[in-house]
Amino acid sequence: RSEAAAAAAAAGVAAMTVSEDASSLDMDALIDRALLQALKHSVKDHALPLLGSALWAQHVVPCRLAGAGRTLDVKASTHKKLSKLLKVKSKLGWLTVKEDKHTKEMAVTSVNRAHDDIMNHAKHETASDAADGVAAAAEAEASATPDEYKGAAAAAATRDDASGSKPAKLTLSKVLKPGSSTAIRAVFAAVNESSEGGGDDSYSYSYPYEGLYTAERAKEVVDAYVALRGLDRGGDGGAVAPCPPGHVVLDPTLCDALFKGVLKKGDVYPTSMSASDVVAAWTNRFHPQISVRRGGKEATRKGELAPVRIESGTRGPKKVTKVTGFEAYLIDAVELSQTLSAKLATSCAVSDLEGQNNKGKSEVTLGGNKVTEACEVMTSWYGVPGKLIEKRDKLKGKR
Repeated sequence: RSEAAAAAAAAGVAAMTVSEDASSLDMDALIDRALLQALKHSVKDHALPLLGSALWAQHVVPCRLAGAGRTLDVKASTHKKLSKLLKVKSKLGWLTVKEDKHTKEMAVTSVNRAHDDIMNHAKHETASDAADGVAAAAEAEASATPDEYKGAAAAAATRDDASGSKPAKLTLSKVLKPGSSTAIRAVFAAVNESSEGGGDDSYSYSYPYEGLYTAERAKEVVDAYVALRGLDRGGDGGAVAPCPPGHVVLDPTLCDALFKGVLKKGDVYPTSMSASDVVAAWTNRFHPQISVRRGGKEATRKGELAPVRIESGTRGPKKVTKVTGFEAYLIDAVELSQTLSAKLATSCAVSDLEGQNNKGKSEVTLGGNKVTEACEVMTSWYGVPGKLIEKRDKLKGKR
């Protein structure tokens, strides 16, 4: 039995290996077709030398086969790394590469357009072509917009009927999440236990430890704890030890909540502090978050919000504008694409961003240089604050 089980397990591993190898070879074939298409029809000699990352993002990915059903991923190929892929193709004679002195990245220095593989490559419909086809239909519909609205930033930002009803109002607020120390949990537990206990000495508060707090509401928690323990009643016998007026005695739990992990070894823990300093030290033990609300949707982001990025550039011979980072503001990619297409009377397409860190994130690409107009739509239509929009006009105003 053990021999049979071992044989079955070995067969299973072998089958899995064959499956993985086949998957890698399939990815190799997809990458090869996209790369040949890019070298033959997209990469221009005047753009060389070209960093490998730029070749991949600006030419190879847009030239992937339409309807392939898979995103190009070098890591899923037999090459595993872009640098290795380029070296292999260099040995085949498709192109020449050289390490860039500044970035230490492989750069393409020339394309062998006379190579049989490149010359014999049959042009295919790319994912970019397919997206342009969808965008062209939207552009045809948008062409019905009266001329006085075309390209007018003010009209683009103010006509609510250009693409349906206006989105729900965006609300951004700073909130605080309690720190994870045992002492901080103990402060919350004591306050909430008192609230549930009833009787003359109880306090009618309810502060879930897992909740999010404004600075004022976080202050209420420590104020409730101080009142519960009598730490602010110095001199009247209610506090743990006498303290000056306006000060708070620090019992072991509160002292640990404020300073454990903050003070260095050998530092002396304070026994009392002014009430305002207690509040400041308490709120400093919380983690800042940003609460994002739009209608019935709500999300919480750690730290500061990343800005919406609006950048102009080129894709082959075409001038385009790319918008990313809008998901953080609860804006749907397809809805944004439709709105920008209608308001700015231009073609728009949605594509997934490449890379492990960009899972679930999209990019909306507009035809032409529409940096200023797109920014106006983001602020006036979607309510994104101007300070949270990062504009980069690489085309320097050229349409």
